[in-house]
Amino acid sequence: MDLQFAAASIGIRINRDELSKLYAGNSIGLSVSMPRSHMFRVKLSQINLSDWQFDSDPTGLWLSVPRAQLALLVENSTAHKSIEHQFATQGEMLTIVLQVESGV
Repeated sequence: MDLQFAAASIGIRINRDELSKLYAGNSIGLSVSMPRSHMFRVKLSQINLSDWQFDSDPTGLWLSVPRAQLALLVENSTAHKSIEHQFATQGEMLTIVLQVESGV
């Protein structure tokens, strides 16, 4: 899993193996060591609800993607495919882009 932060967006890139684990109902994650013995964690999971869920605090972020949305990625055979969702923030929208690479 790779993460990219930009103004008003967060990009998450996973490979096909990680997508398979996610679609099977397992969570996938990323942990990044930070100064002063802190850790920043990202956890991605699937849910059976129809809407995305997002939560965050200074220690990390947690994103749940609807199984039906993940199915679109599983069924697609192109080299790169992505889905996205927007969350309202104070004054603007935060776009989350989930991209899947094939191979690797």
